[in-house]
Amino acid sequence: MSSKFILMNHAIIGVSIALVSLLCGCASVKGTQEKGNALAAKRLGADFVATPNSEQRYILYVKEEKPRQGTQPLSFFVYSMRADSVIYERTLESGTVRWHNATTLAITRIPGNITGDETSEQFTELYDLSTARILPK
Repeated sequence: MSSKFILMNHAIIGVSIALVSLLCGCASVKGTQEKGNALAAKRLGADFVATPNSEQRYILYVKEEKPRQGTQPLSFFVYSMRADSVIYERTLESGTVRWHNATTLAITRIPGNITGDETSEQFTELYDLSTARILPK
């Protein structure tokens, strides 16, 4: 056999392996995301919002309940696609949560009474998922 033929076969095999790996990886991510969705439905009920982070490594699942007597109850958790598990979970009597960056959540706790000189920044904490700690302000 010629060396060109052997090189071509190796190239075809390499491309085939790459395609199979890519397809399996996509199926794995989809399966993991479906597990997260099922877990969210079980923990939060049917009305939840799923927001992946910018790297698609984590999914923030949020259940914002109907406001009642001046509060905005909030339940949420973060699902890790890599670990295939919940890595952070919290419930607030009243508040909001959003992605601050790829690995940090901005969690705002809304107190009952806010005076004129207070801002939401005073009630916002940044939680770093990679260190599992609240970041200092």
